[in-house]
Amino acid sequence: MDNLGPNRSTMMASLEKAIHFSDQFNKNSDSGQNDLFGFGDKQSITIDKENSKFSGFIETPDWSDEDRLLGEKETLGYYLKGHPINRYENELDGLVTIKLKDMKVGNVTVAGYIHRIRTRTGRRGRMAEIVLDDRTAHAHLTVYSDKFEQYRDLLIKDQLIIVKGEVIADDYIESGYSITARDIYNLEQARNQFALLKLNIEAFNSDQTIVDKLRMMLKPYRYGSSRIQVEFKNGKANCMLNLGDSWNINIKDELLDALKKSLGDNNVMVKYN
Repeated sequence: MDNLGPNRSTMMASLEKAIHFSDQFNKNSDSGQNDLFGFGDKQSITIDKENSKFSGFIETPDWSDEDRLLGEKETLGYYLKGHPINRYENELDGLVTIKLKDMKVGNVTVAGYIHRIRTRTGRRGRMAEIVLDDRTAHAHLTVYSDKFEQYRDLLIKDQLIIVKGEVIADDYIESGYSITARDIYNLEQARNQFALLKLNIEAFNSDQTIVDKLRMMLKPYRYGSSRIQVEFKNGKANCMLNLGDSWNINIKDELLDALKKSLGDNNVMVKYN
């Protein structure tokens, strides 16, 4: 389907125009009339298969992976090309203790998107039954009433959550296991509580340009709770520097994207305690 036009956002932006074009073509064909652009002449409507271009498209920037995947989920009920957790997998590997496909009885830390959620009133109050999705498998998560009131604001469909809890054997679940939640975090909360930001700067020399650029990128995110650790490498020696508390930051996706663009993907890491 992605080969039908330049990109999905452009095709969506052009949909109304395409429908109008089609209606006009059909009306003119039925009446035997030709308009100024020759819509009545069926031979005038051609597709450039070699270049796959159509001049009627309203060109717009392509959707981000996040927007594209959200659209797939809303339209189809599942992710067609990729999974939103892919963006965070390297980071989450340092936080989770097990993937959902490998669950076994015991205490665990898992992460996944809320695929489905159902709330009901039990003997002790409101509780939630959730299906988590981490791309490797789905898992059943139970949030009992004492935890439901504490974490209800985080229990939103299609949100990524990190759960500390206990896996128990459950014959009523297809996988044979379910998770009972003890603590729940969204990604921002987990980063603020457990993570530090590690940056690798290679080929460092006396030129302050990269340091000044780094300072400007970090400044809007200061006064958070995550420490910054910088490793300088110049080919001759390495130097590890822990920035002071005044440079503690809030780790945001937009900051990570900017840093990776400047330093390279492999030189920007979120590390968990």
